[in-house]
Amino acid sequence: MNRTYPFLSTQIEPEIRRFLFARFPYSLIYGIDQETILVIALAHQHREPRYWADRTDII
Repeated sequence: MNRTYPFLSTQIEPEIRRFLFARFPYSLIYGIDQETILVIALAHQHREPRYWADRTDII
């Protein structure tokens, strides 16, 4: 992920974005609050989908 262009990642929900790592089965789930990037989860792509969803109320 490039902190210079945080809006390049795919938007999966309002205010929530996902960056997929090319060589690993992980994605970075994050939100952008004013000038801060808030990491919600580092999620494995093949296990427990959306386990991080209850964490989105902090954004």
